[in-house]
Amino acid sequence: IAELRRALNEYKVLFFRDQALNAKQHTAFAHCFGELEIHPFIPGNDDEPELVQFEKGPDVTGYENLWHHDVTWREAPSLGAILRAVDVPTVGGDTLFCDMGAAYDGLEPELKERIDGLGAVHDFMMAFGRNVPEEKRAEIREKYPEVVHPVVRVHPETGRRSLFVNRIFTR
Repeated sequence: IAELRRALNEYKVLFFRDQALNAKQHTAFAHCFGELEIHPFIPGNDDEPELVQFEKGPDVTGYENLWHHDVTWREAPSLGAILRAVDVPTVGGDTLFCDMGAAYDGLEPELKERIDGLGAVHDFMMAFGRNVPEEKRAEIREKYPEVVHPVVRVHPETGRRSLFVNRIFTR
């Protein structure tokens, strides 16, 4: 696990092809990297509530098809996600990743100086608000208030700077 964490810090995303994992093995592996969360807006697996299933096709698209980091609206966002592709079409169905450290590195020095130290509001309502009944909004808002995170975060293990904003949860 230590070697995988080192590689994750260096490469930002790891791929393990042709792995036969069931739901219990999936969550056991994820637990090696920290505590798991149960998503309050996306239903979990009956046996492993930390797992959510995304099933998309030509007629079913989703907000997660926009560039984003998961759950930035939480006070303490997750380290990341462990995805397992079960049924992948021969064409399309891609999950893409972006290196926000490289994005930060590519900014002009003046822009880096301007945004270092700024905060941005992260809010679940931007993506999930339409699914929260009006009578539950105050209760959910109290549980998940808007949070401000740095626009430029510093990785706690590597010290590397990266952008920490996204189109789905940030304003």
